[in-house]
Amino acid sequence: MRSMANKTIRVYRALFGIILLLAPSFSNEIGLSVKETLGFSRNREMVHNGIPISRLLNVRNTNNIRLVDSEGNNVDAQFEILARWAGGIDGGNPIKWLLVSFPADVDAFEEKAYKLVAGTQRIRGTSLIFDETEDALTVNTGVAVFEISKRRLNIFNRISLSRAPETNLVESSGEAVLHVDGKPLMVAQPPDSIAIEHQGPLFVTVRLSGHFSNPPYSNIPWKYTLRYSFHADGAAAELDFSFSFPGTKNGDRNLDVWDKGLLVKMRGAHLTLPLNLGGEELGYVAAEKQKSLSSSLGSGTGCTLKQRLRTRMKEPPTYTMDVGTQNHSGGFATLPFVAVKGESGMIGATIQKFRYYEPQALKADARKIEIHVVTDSQWCSSFMGAFAKCAVAVGAPEKPFDALAHATHAALERRLVAWPGRGYVAHTGVFDELW
Repeated sequence: MRSMANKTIRVYRALFGIILLLAPSFSNEIGLSVKETLGFSRNREMVHNGIPISRLLNVRNTNNIRLVDSEGNNVDAQFEILARWAGGIDGGNPIKWLLVSFPADVDAFEEKAYKLVAGTQRIRGTSLIFDETEDALTVNTGVAVFEISKRRLNIFNRISLSRAPETNLVESSGEAVLHVDGKPLMVAQPPDSIAIEHQGPLFVTVRLSGHFSNPPYSNIPWKYTLRYSFHADGAAAELDFSFSFPGTKNGDRNLDVWDKGLLVKMRGAHLTLPLNLGGEELGYVAAEKQKSLSSSLGSGTGCTLKQRLRTRMKEPPTYTMDVGTQNHSGGFATLPFVAVKGESGMIGATIQKFRYYEPQALKADARKIEIHVVTDSQWCSSFMGAFAKCAVAVGAPEKPFDALAHATHAALERRLVAWPGRGYVAHTGVFDELW
């Protein structure tokens, strides 16, 4: 009986080997479609998403894959293996999911076609320059230079235009702050851990994790994570910021939050980025595509955008924005952006899905930009926190405010995605195990 079973297994193994040998090579093309659906023209915006790969293609590495446009022209691309069929990422099994990153130019509401084909991928355009020292991490995107301190959490040590790297547009005294009702401010301390999660010629991600000072309850420090993402030819750095209370007010393991006395009342959470732009500063604030304000920023003058907290969700949404003596209000702030421009350059900031996570705010004056993840009273339960995906963008002094606002917001709010046709995806079987 055992002999018969062993023979059957050997036959199946032989048949499976023949199938793999006869499986199509990567001479088969995978068509990808990139659609613009937000109404903004995209210029070299980084597409960055996973592509399912059929097991029958028997693709085991990225050495023989390249990306081309609809006319067969080479497109700069970065590939990273995310998963393999029935095996770990570092194994030799066929690739199941491939992370593809490449810059795309797509007009508003248009669609462009690309293809993954056989061949050797070469980067001919701008590549990121990444440098790490004992004290800092530096990324030059080709448009801007961003330096992140490894010694303190100050958001950025340095930001400059690539064309003028010696001119620092920010001060190094930035911070992340939490405010719990009736307690001293909590300030983010130097990172406990630093990880480079992705590193390549077109895309880099760095994660900093640590804790805040002045724990308000049970001597349990609140935690933070700040993840930075950079793209080649990008004027913006994307920031994923989150914080949490990893405990309870009384220090025990009781997770019962029905007693309101166990909840934590937060007054605010924000990131501060001090500016050093020089000359006479101009302020800019936008809330919707055709609704923005700008004015000179004198002493004590600033610009603010708030998505206000509603008492009840059935009430209509309200935002308010102002700069100097100008002000405007509306419903949902669908294009939130604040910026300050000086003689050396321009710095702006936005928050993703700003209209959905009230109460949030963006504030700026001649000396700083503040990103308020929480800007009004909010209840926080044990072992919970909050998060926000933000972007800090850099522009030359001659660049229009609207151009920087639209490009930064569009990429953060609804990034371009490359996806194969439904027939191909169904044929790959990558989702079969989910049904």
